[in-house]
Amino acid sequence: MDVERYVRWLQDVRRYQPSTVSRRLSVVVRFHRVCVNDAILEHSPADYVRRPTAPSGSPTLGLGHLRFEALITTARLSAKPNDFALVALLGLLGLRIFEACGADIADLGEAHGHRVLRVRGKGGKVVLVPLPPAVARHRPAVEERASTRATQGRERIEAAFRGRSRYGAVVWPERAQSGIALPYMATYRSASVLLSSDGTRTPGTAALFAEPARRGGTPPWAGDFRPANSAGNGPKNAVGKTFTLELPDGSTGKVVVQGLKSGKGGVVLALMGEDAPPF
Repeated sequence: MDVERYVRWLQDVRRYQPSTVSRRLSVVVRFHRVCVNDAILEHSPADYVRRPTAPSGSPTLGLGHLRFEALITTARLSAKPNDFALVALLGLLGLRIFEACGADIADLGEAHGHRVLRVRGKGGKVVLVPLPPAVARHRPAVEERASTRATQGRERIEAAFRGRSRYGAVVWPERAQSGIALPYMATYRSASVLLSSDGTRTPGTAALFAEPARRGGTPPWAGDFRPANSAGNGPKNAVGKTFTLELPDGSTGKVVVQGLKSGKGGVVLALMGEDAPPF
């Protein structure tokens, strides 16, 4: 009875959403279950308490295309360079806030000819996330700023030991103005099929992007692949393996699965192209 009153208090007095009430009730249920397992209680008073029905979809709405473009433009023109970096990591790479804040300059690198960011996600999982052009174009400026900061820091220490300092204030090099328009990025989204080496076909939906070619080379490309409901979780042990991505018009491209993410929406495979983009 006390547990039911607690649930009613959360709903009627505190006005919590059903999902919040359900989470807090789960804590109470698990606590009493441990008490029963340890022979502290004979039975749990929370076993038969009805939980409120929580909606499966999130009611939180994300930013639209125009709103996000206005946000990233404002961040790019900000006097603080970290503003654009944070907005780009959250909006363009889709990182969680703790993943974006935990990223370091040393996590930037290259894999299979693509510029990538090493991200540490939930449970300590480490995945390589391809950098969209809007982020990759600012990488040299970020690396130069980090190098300049380290050099000036060493000079400050040396000057302090000498008893004098030449730096009354830090003057950072001017940032390259990239303008209002977002950098070019070719995107593609359509139904596709992932072919394994043994001929297994996994239908699904591919969301791909490609960067402009550098010095006349092959344009780097990458993206995500979401297996169809009929395909379950997709190929087994796919991370690190090479597959063939087949598009509806018959064009194909070689891809390497860099990582795998699972959630309420299903499984998503992070792809990185190895040859010319097929779109």
